[in-house]
Amino acid sequence: METDELKREFARVTAPPGAALAGSVTDPTDPAAAAADLIGRLQAREARERQSLRRARLLYSIAAGAMLLAFGAALRASGPTGSLPRVVHLASLAAVFSFVAVAASARARRLARLDYGQAAHQFLLAAEARYAFLRWRDILVSTIGLSALGLTSGLYVVEEMLPRLLPGAGRAAGVAGFLVFYLLLCALGFHFTRARWQRDRLPLLQEISQARAALERMEAPEGPAADDR
Repeated sequence: METDELKREFARVTAPPGAALAGSVTDPTDPAAAAADLIGRLQAREARERQSLRRARLLYSIAAGAMLLAFGAALRASGPTGSLPRVVHLASLAAVFSFVAVAASARARRLARLDYGQAAHQFLLAAEARYAFLRWRDILVSTIGLSALGLTSGLYVVEEMLPRLLPGAGRAAGVAGFLVFYLLLCALGFHFTRARWQRDRLPLLQEISQARAALERMEAPEGPAADDR
């Protein structure tokens, strides 16, 4: 009797929430239970992500407001013969910060609308897409945003800052130098973004893929027996 009671007690023991975000399900004894546990951990993780996105929205909204104030001040101070590159640069920064704030808010709303009670297989399929690195939409938006920011920043640097810092430098040299610097900055940004994704999200994406595959194997009909039915 005592042995049976101990077995029942151990069967009820579960890991605390979030204790194995990057665990493996390569050999699950119960794919449905493993998928349910994974979905629960995803729900907890994405609740924390929503909180981070709300904080980011607030910070970027403040930054956008500050850039709009600076833009208005520069526009009033410049007059008809003032610095157009500076005004355009500040306007582009305000637009970028505003866009990031709106994007953070939209992602938080999408996460809030997720249905964690839907069929496990369907949920894991959608989760695979969410945790993938740089989907085509992300690439398109990033390319447009970085191109616009580089163009307006380059205009300000070459036309305003370079003549003050290096009066003898030619415009062509200034454009080439800024282009190299900006491309290097974008490459570094891509590198660190990918490194962070590999550290924080790739292990979880692999676990999601393994759980989905295990569910598919469990739900698939078994060869000749399925044909006879």
